[in-house]
Amino acid sequence: MSIRDDAVNLIKQYIGVSVSSDRAKYIELLGPGEAKAMQDYFCNPKTSGCALVVRGLWRLLGLDDKRVNPNYVFGKAIVWLVQIARSKKAWVICKKGLCPEIGDFVLIGGDKFKDGGVEHVYTVTSCAADEDGFILTSVDGGQKDKSGQQAIFERRRRWVLRNGSYWDVSSQGSDPGANAVGGRRVMGWGNIEKIFG
Repeated sequence: MSIRDDAVNLIKQYIGVSVSSDRAKYIELLGPGEAKAMQDYFCNPKTSGCALVVRGLWRLLGLDDKRVNPNYVFGKAIVWLVQIARSKKAWVICKKGLCPEIGDFVLIGGDKFKDGGVEHVYTVTSCAADEDGFILTSVDGGQKDKSGQQAIFERRRRWVLRNGSYWDVSSQGSDPGANAVGGRRVMGWGNIEKIFG
């Protein structure tokens, strides 16, 4: 099997896991080995765990990089993911005609006026072109379950092309900014084969 298949098979094992349904399994992905106070932070309903889920996936897949291992530093999850991808020459800037492959992580959003607001990352589990852009499926952390607790869910996404940029116009989801009017701009993604190459 390829690293892409391994990533998808592994992350799918966490679909539906939440702090309220299985805190131990949630922590197994996000922060084993972290101090209890940090694990509690990861489980806080106000914490967005999207990048922590990607970081945990890479750690479980065996990435040899201190940024995916304890001790986590507040506010560094997305920054570290992009740094890792760039350092491995795996960062792909989104442009017309390009689509991530399974296992890649995608960054959307940023500046609320230019990019649709809150940053969010997810792992791609499928991607196919259609007449308007792309249809993707992803596994996303930073979601909320019915009781308002941190959760990991699978999402169906649509990318549309506007003025030369792709926009993720998914309205489904509960991460902050998921229902941003007009969607969130796709900033780029990390090619998992190069990250683990």
